[in-house]
Parts: sequence; C-alpha cells; structure tokens
Amino acid sequence: MFRPVWGVQRTALIVGAVVLIALWLYVSRRGGDVSAAKRVSLLAMRLIALGGIVFMLAGPSSYTGEESKQAPLAIQVLADVSPSMAERDVVDDKGELVSRLDAVAQRWLDEKYIRQMRQLATVRTFGFSDRLNSIQLTGLTKWNTAGNGTELFESINDSLDTMKLGEDGRGLMLLLSDGHDTRRIADPLLLDRLRRENWRVYGVSVGSVSAGRDVRLMVHNDSDVLFDGQATSIRATVLQSGYAGEQVEVRLTQDGRLVESKKTVLDAQRTTKVVFRVRPRVTAGDSSSLHAYRVEVVPLAQEQTEDNNARWTFVQVNRDRIRVGLFEAEPYWDTKFLANVLRDDVQIDVTSVHAFGEKRTVVNEDISSGDVQFEPIDPDALTQRAVNQFDVIVLGKGAERFFGGDKAKLLVDFVTRHGGSLVLARGRAFDMSKADGLAASKLLAPLEPVEWGERKFADLKVALTPSGQSSPIFDFKNLGEAGSILNRMPDMLSATQIQKEKALSVVLLNQAQKDGTPMASVAYQNTAGGGRVLAVLSDGLWRWAFLPSDESEFDSVYQLFWSRTIRWLAGDGEFLPGQSVSVRPHRMATSPGEPLAITVATRYVEGAEFKPRLRVVGPDGKVEEATLTRVTEQSSRFVATVHPQLSGVHRVELDAPGMKPEKITGRFAVYDMSMEALDTSARPETLKAICDATGGECLAMNDQEKLLDHIRNTRAAALTDRKVDYVFDHPLVFASIVLLFGLEWFFRRRWGLN
Repeated sequence: MFRPVWGVQRTALIVGAVVLIALWLYVSRRGGDVSAAKRVSLLAMRLIALGGIVFMLAGPSSYTGEESKQAPLAIQVLADVSPSMAERDVVDDKGELVSRLDAVAQRWLDEKYIRQMRQLATVRTFGFSDRLNSIQLTGLTKWNTAGNGTELFESINDSLDTMKLGEDGRGLMLLLSDGHDTRRIADPLLLDRLRRENWRVYGVSVGSVSAGRDVRLMVHNDSDVLFDGQATSIRATVLQSGYAGEQVEVRLTQDGRLVESKKTVLDAQRTTKVVFRVRPRVTAGDSSSLHAYRVEVVPLAQEQTEDNNARWTFVQVNRDRIRVGLFEAEPYWDTKFLANVLRDDVQIDVTSVHAFGEKRTVVNEDISSGDVQFEPIDPDALTQRAVNQFDVIVLGKGAERFFGGDKAKLLVDFVTRHGGSLVLARGRAFDMSKADGLAASKLLAPLEPVEWGERKFADLKVALTPSGQSSPIFDFKNLGEAGSILNRMPDMLSATQIQKEKALSVVLLNQAQKDGTPMASVAYQNTAGGGRVLAVLSDGLWRWAFLPSDESEFDSVYQLFWSRTIRWLAGDGEFLPGQSVSVRPHRMATSPGEPLAITVATRYVEGAEFKPRLRVVGPDGKVEEATLTRVTEQSSRFVATVHPQLSGVHRVELDAPGMKPEKITGRFAVYDMSMEALDTSARPETLKAICDATGGECLAMNDQEKLLDHIRNTRAAALTDRKVDYVFDHPLVFASIVLLFGLEWFFRRRWGLN
C-alpha cells in the first residue's frame, strides 16, 4: 500500500514542477555543442532519479508481523459420497454428463489442488454419507458412493471433533455436497458451534435442483403383530416428482396373489396416501403365521427408475393367548376389576396370585384355554422359569410378599433378559417400610419410568399427552375422541407424588396437581433387553368400570383400556404369546450387501444344552447356514450376522429343539433402502444457510482460485502484532538516486551544458 508523505495533491504538484524543469533544461534550453542523443540520455538519468524520489514521496508501505505458531490456519475438506452423489446431472469440461461425485473429484479433490492448499495451511480431507470417514487422496483414481443416507450436519459436527482450534485460531471448511441430509433440514446448535469455534464454511453445491420424473413408495403397518382374526391397516405413501395430477394404480399382493387394487390421483404436494385393510389368519395347524405383503405402484411412462416402485411389509399373526400373571398382596377394587377384565378376554390366560396377611396365600388360576398349562406358583419358592412363563406380569400392592429382597432380580431378569413386560397397576408395588420391600424397590428402581416421592394427592383429573394421543392404548374410535371421553371419566381418588420423570420414560396420561402443574399418571419405559415397565401412578382407575347411568355409553372404556394395554405390551415384546423362543432380524428391510444381525432369544436356558440352528433362504431358493454365537457364556440370547445380496424376500428358518415352537420361520426384505432415492434434487439453500451463518460463501464449481484467495486472506488475517512500515528506507534506494544524480551532473558539466 502507499501512504504519500505530503499527500497526493501536493506530491503531484511537486513532481510535475520538477519534470517541467528537467524538460526545459534539456529540451528548450540551448548551450554548448551537445548532441540530441546526449541530451536524451541525461534527461533519462534525471527522470529515473526523479522517479525514485517520487516513489519515496508516495510512501510505499507493507504489513509486518509473524503468523501465530500456536494456532495455524486449519482447513477441513468434507466431500459428500452419499448415494445421491451418484446422480449423473453435471456437465464436465468435455461437455459430457458425469456424476456429481466425479465432478467434485475432478475439480476440487485433485491432488495438485489439495497440495496448493497444504502449502498455505493444515489440511484434512473427509468423505461423509451416513457417517464420517477420512479420505486418502494419494493414488486414488476411482470414486464410489457409500452408505444408505446422508448425515450432513452430524458429519460436520464430527469433523470439528477431529481438529480443535486454539483461542486465536481460525478454521476454514470446504463443504462439497448436494445439500442432502436424511434426518433434518437445519441444525442451529451446529451453526452456533461453528461460529463459537471460529470456523468459516465455504460451500460448493453440486447437482441439478430439479429431480427427474419418478414415483417412489414407502409402506408401514398400524400393527406388526396381530391375534388370529384381528384386522390392521397397511399404509402406503406414494411420492412423486414430475407426475402431479396423473392417475396411478397401487396394488397389494400376497404370495403373488392380488389382494386389492386401488387407483388414485397423485397430489401436487408430492405425497399421496393409500390405505389397505387386511385381516390375516393363522395357517391351519400352526400356532402363528408370518404374512408377507407386497405393495406396488404400477410403473408410469418415462420413470427415472422402477426399482423403488415396490415395497414389502410383514404381519405376524398369533393364535396363542397372552399369558398374564397377576400378583396382589393387598386386594382392592383396582385389582378386583382388573382381574375380571382379564378373565373375560378370550385372548388372555391369567394366573392370579393373592396373599392375605403374612402366612395365607391363595392362588387362583383363571385359565380360559384347556391346552395351556402353567407351572404351579409357590410364592415362597418362585423360580425364574415360573416367572418367565408369562408374557406380562402385573403387580399390585405388597409385592414384597412374592418378590421381596433379592427375589426382585427375577422381575429384573424377566424384563431385561427375556423381553417380558411388567405393569405396576397401583403405583409403587413395594412397601418401603419393610426391609424386603426397600431392598426389592432398589433393585427394580432403574427400570421404573419415574422416581417416587412421599406425598399423596387426591381428586386428580387425567388428560392425554401428545404421546398418549398416538398410542394404541387409547384408541376409542368406536366411542369417540379419546381426549373428550377421558374428560368425562371420574377423577382419580389419589396419587403418590412423583419426584421426576426419567429421561427415557414416555408419559401417556398426565394428572393436574392443585397448583396446575402436570404430573405423570400413566407412563412407561423401554429397556435394553426389549421389555417394558408400565406404571399406573394413580389410585381409582377402577371407577371407570363403575360409571353412573347417564354415562353408561362409556362402560367399555375401562375394559378397552386394559385389553389394549395388555395386547400392546405382549405384542410389541420380544416373545409372541405362548412362545419360549423368538427369532428377529434387527431390521425387517435392508439394502443389498448391508450386514444384518439376527437375534435368537429364549425365555430361559439352563447351561449349554440349547443348540439352535439358523438358515437363510434367498429369493432364488439358495440356502445359507448362519453361525449363531451366544452373547455371553450364560446368556439366553444368540446372534448371527448375514450379508444378503439379492433383492426380494428372504426367509429365516430356526430349529429350536426343546423350545415352543421347535421350528420358527421369519422373513425380511432386501431392496435399496436409501432415503436419497426418494428425492435426488440438489438443495443449495442448505449450504447457503450454513455459509451465511458462519461468514463464508457459496462458490461455483469453477471457483477454485477464488477459494485459494480466501485462504490467503484468512491466513493474513491470522497474523499477530501487525504494523504498517515504510519500505523505501533502504540504503540501495538512496544510493541509486545519488548515483543517478551524480552521473547526470558529471556528464552535464563535462559536455558543457550549464
């Protein structure tokens, strides 16, 4: 930069005057016998010397300082390698269509270009899809997409963890992506972190913002497990791009047989819903059947791909009854009405165990089906096998009479290792004033959805939470809207204070305290072992079964609540009713080549005598033996991992000698699960939002040199102790000017030019 010593105007006047004098001296003034060539050479020397003086008067200056050694400039290069980057919609330098990833690799991930950046800063390169991976550029000649989706924001966050900046450090991030993120469209917390840690993001959006013409399909069931004769809905969502207003046919088939076909007009808002109602039955002679349904959209003209026009879904139908164990040491109206409801349900077999006082125990086995045999219940000598025969265990008050002290481990094991469900039907089940009750309560506490208090509240009104509104437990559609119905139900008689709801608990019903603060009334918590613990935290639920005559239309609400609750707990558990073994793929649908874990679990296994065998039969009929490995030496769970390649439905066959049943068949589907395939259009607005929030900039595909300029500027900004100094104060500058003036004076005198 220039800082004129006397200002621009004054310097220009002085320079102009000196130049005019020089011209007058050598051009206009006559004197001596001096040739024109000599006059020109003398004039040139004077003008050059004057140029040096002008240069000094202009004040040439520059910044001086040292780059911070503690926090050098850091550059993170993040390249999107998710499935959508395989879309061929970018024109390269030769005018040919190439994939988005190839275009990025050719222009931004070239080894020579990365080397230029490394001359200016510390550079690290990453690829990301559904996870972040480091990229080794040396020798890389072919780029491939990976993963089943894009975790854009999560990958940015993970990359920040790999390189920490100092307090005065500055970071620059180059984001090469089409802007897809499978899970969300924004992450304010990430933007705050980028700003807080001094990262500036420069984004390069790649790909067309217009998706190709295509129809895609997503499918799910209202219920995955049914009892024989029950119905469920299979819900299909048709997503379209480029076909708004056109009619499509959606078909539901089973084993190649057409079940139902519906025609619908595709909505302009991209999503169209189609619902099929099915009532699958158990195959004759079996206790359960797994039904595979295929939903298909008949292909339209000029579709981009037809691979995503069909999806599979599975429904398990069971004939066995739900096995419930009801343990109550202090019988009251709540458990009396509950026992009646369970006894009247034809799909439930219940064993009721009641205790009266410390010594007397009455066992009442209410078994509706003659072919079900329960192990005799001895409250003083309960075994794990006796407990594990149930699908659901319901505890009333005084549970220490059955599961006091260390015996509570039977319940913990039942829930965490065997996938059973536990119901605390009358709030806290153990008497804390008794040593056995206190010890048992401590063992069970980690599984309970709340932390208990001591105070009691009376006359509490219950209300649905958002989670309760979507729960099948409160599906009273035949009677009316659930929230309105519950508002007409009698208040709870009392409730124990809740100190706090646990982080993983789900509250279905709230009850209002006197100050208006909501408190959980019905809540549950899932466990890592697949079981659930549901707690009814209020006394008086039985009043729903004892309504006044003017509310008689809602007499069935109490029965519906408990029937749906027990079915939900049993149907979503790890074991089907009546079964002592289960086989479950960790996902019912997976992508070709992706690893898929299959778990075999038993309710109870002693020693190492149980040796199950697992086979996977592909769509082509090829059988593959899967190796089952016991999770731990004493575990009742086994795991195998398979890598299915062929698209279609794969069948899982389990031989479980000594278990019920001894043979189980399961299924899973293999097809492209990538969420990227639903909409491949680029989303530059996502990158722009990140760049704008961090002070960066969105660059074009050919702005490589522009980015290098930004890097140089960012590096210059990182200089510490900077100051501006004149750069003309050098001996050589002064010596050159003196020499030129000296030579000009010497020759002018010698040639007689005064």
